[in-house]
Order: sequence, then C-alpha cells, then structure tokens
Amino acid sequence: MKKQKFKSAILFLMTGFIASQLFLLIVLIPNVLADTTNLPASPKKIQVGKASFYCHSFHGKRTSLGTRYDRNHWVAAHPSLPFGTLVRVTHLSNHRQVEVHIVDRGPSRIQCKKGVIIDLSRAAAEKLGMIRQGKARVRLEVLKWGRFKKGVPEDNEEYAVTQS
Repeated sequence: MKKQKFKSAILFLMTGFIASQLFLLIVLIPNVLADTTNLPASPKKIQVGKASFYCHSFHGKRTSLGTRYDRNHWVAAHPSLPFGTLVRVTHLSNHRQVEVHIVDRGPSRIQCKKGVIIDLSRAAAEKLGMIRQGKARVRLEVLKWGRFKKGVPEDNEEYAVTQS
C-alpha cells in the first residue's frame, strides 16, 4: 500500500513538473523572445525632455566620436544613442525643428538628473530659437540609426552638417 501511494505521489509531482515546463515553453518563452524593446533596430525612438547647448569653450575640441566639435555644424551629444544617429529635435513651445547627428556623449550626469536629454551645437540651438533661454523642452525622434562606436574620419562630411 505504501509503495502504491509513493508511486502516486511521484507521478503527481512529475505531472506537475511537466505541466510547469509546458507552461514555460508555451506561454513565457515566446513572450520573452518576442520582447524587442532593447533592440536598436526599432524604426523610431522618441524621447521628451530638456535640451541644452554646448558652451563656446568646446569649439574645436575632439568629441567622443573623434571628430572636432564645430559650433556651426548641426551636431549633438546624447548619453546612449549610437554615434552617427540622425535625430530630429522639435522645440515643444515654438515647434521649430532641426536635424542633428550624434557625435558626442553628454549631457553630464548632473544635467541628466535635471531632465536634460541632449546637448545641441550652437547652430542647432539657434535654429530652434533657444539661445536666450539656455534650455528648452524638446522631443527627439530617431530618423536614422547610427552605426559607429568611434573613429569616423575627421573629413567625413556626412557628420559636418552646416546651415544652408
């Protein structure tokens, strides 16, 4: 009799184990595999926050990408977007827009804690009409994902977008 109860208990436990494994295979694993929130290949990423612009003392210095920062080019710094990413920045108060390439890392951690999500070149800040305020509430839209981590040649004109 004890042997039969033991076999029944083992069978019951095995059935429960098999059922739990099937649950994992059927319900949970496909959802995990389908989760693509961390993939940078998504067609569009949108962020809303504050924008600031580079101090004049950075003009001519090397960016994290390796190019020299030129305040007359439409470029920007972002903490996490890949270098070379093309971003449309929209000033939420006056609806002016500018397209910039990400060529540097920033803003600083202190600024990020204050809600600043992007540092713009002076030319981009002028186009948005935010020079006087210093900061503005903006929306960022990724238009084209970058593919560089570091080392775009200095003479690569693709990342030297100037006013025209």
